[in-house]
Amino acid sequence: MSNVTDRGVIDTFIKNKETGDVVLSIIDHLPWNCSIRVDHAKMLTDKINDYIDAIQGSWGQENCPGAKITIKVIAKESFSQYALDYFERMKEFLNSNNICDFKWGHLPPQEGEPEEVFHDGFSDDYVFDLNQIYPRIKKNKAKKPNKEIVIATIMSDGRSIDMPISRIYDSFVVFLVQDIGDSYKFILNADIPSDVSMEQINQKAFENLSSVKFECHSTKDEPGINMLTCGGNFEAESLLLPALWQHLADQVGDDLIIAVPTKDLVFFVPAKEKKLIKKMLEMSKRAILYSWANATFQQDFFAQDVFLYERAKNAISISKKWLINAAL
Repeated sequence: MSNVTDRGVIDTFIKNKETGDVVLSIIDHLPWNCSIRVDHAKMLTDKINDYIDAIQGSWGQENCPGAKITIKVIAKESFSQYALDYFERMKEFLNSNNICDFKWGHLPPQEGEPEEVFHDGFSDDYVFDLNQIYPRIKKNKAKKPNKEIVIATIMSDGRSIDMPISRIYDSFVVFLVQDIGDSYKFILNADIPSDVSMEQINQKAFENLSSVKFECHSTKDEPGINMLTCGGNFEAESLLLPALWQHLADQVGDDLIIAVPTKDLVFFVPAKEKKLIKKMLEMSKRAILYSWANATFQQDFFAQDVFLYERAKNAISISKKWLINAAL
């Protein structure tokens, strides 16, 4: 079944045989929270505009001439106060322009499932919380990364995000996000309280990252090639934790070669194991090519760079010898 993300399609069309009244429903499976509420409302507006075009065009003349028409949003998630305010404004607009009526409600439970309790009207206003701030690392796509910063991150209206960013490892940057429950929100300069310094924020962000539990596993296909996991949230950010890599290097008694082909996939092997390094890079190449061949996973691509952890320096740098050779 189509839903709010599908343009130019009517999700459901119900006509009352007795009254002739028509209900055109929009199936909305998306949540309402501060990180996506603007995008969510824009998506709904676009879908509603598609319905208006259908009502006022040949489709409406053919399928519901003279009928009382209602557009209804049928949602899977609870409505925030922001959503309810949006619905009231939309209802007023549609009614005052004599286009149609407008209603909203929730998807009924499937047969045999208990009725879900919704908490409509909850506040989704953003609240800055130092305890939920974490650093993120991303490749700087600028041609001259030492002079400018270009990352694939824009706001819903197309504006560049104005946020605190710092450089690391020559061609990478670090920015900040906040865990807001079911997603992560970029920390913008406008979000930072006036009584909190960037030094405090950065210190706390790295403390929070250090408390994340990372686990080390040997890969199934290639014994000797290790993986670092933490639930799919901060694997790439392990590059920001030299103490973690010091511990792992001490366990094998050697420097480490690290590959991070996608943001949730971290491989590493001892620097002296040349054959394992080559196998690891081949595995990384396959992961990159897979991510780019599947649109859903393209955003997971991290880097073709390979990293070196040196025990003597307790530091990570980009390897000058190794590279994931994947033609993109």
